[in-house]
Amino acid sequence: MQDLRDAPATIEEVLQEVRAGYREFYAEKVTEADQAPDRENVSSRLSLGSSYAMDDFDETDLEKGSYFSKDLETVTVVGDCARSSTDEEATIGFRFPARTEDGHRTFASVDLTVMRNGDVVDADGDWITGDDE
Repeated sequence: MQDLRDAPATIEEVLQEVRAGYREFYAEKVTEADQAPDRENVSSRLSLGSSYAMDDFDETDLEKGSYFSKDLETVTVVGDCARSSTDEEATIGFRFPARTEDGHRTFASVDLTVMRNGDVVDADGDWITGDDE
């Protein structure tokens, strides 16, 4: 516990300490982000969890997570397959952030469920397939 004799004497001193604390905290976060691979920063912003390089993707030994191409234009997300189109435990959520005057907010999101056969279901229960039928 801080000794009250060491406490700031004015509101302005309190604000200066708070601002200094924020600057230090954000400087550390910026440094961490600068040192992390780009795919980790993108995965974090999209709420995709663990990220790996696409070179680590092995169809014979799948590990849950997001696998990013070097140019970050392609991502393969590995998760549990759904038992049905309404299986909420196997839903993969994507959140797309936008920077606003008030900070960051989600401007778009999508929740998808993937069946073992590769069929994809959106949050409305509509099937999305890769077939050109």
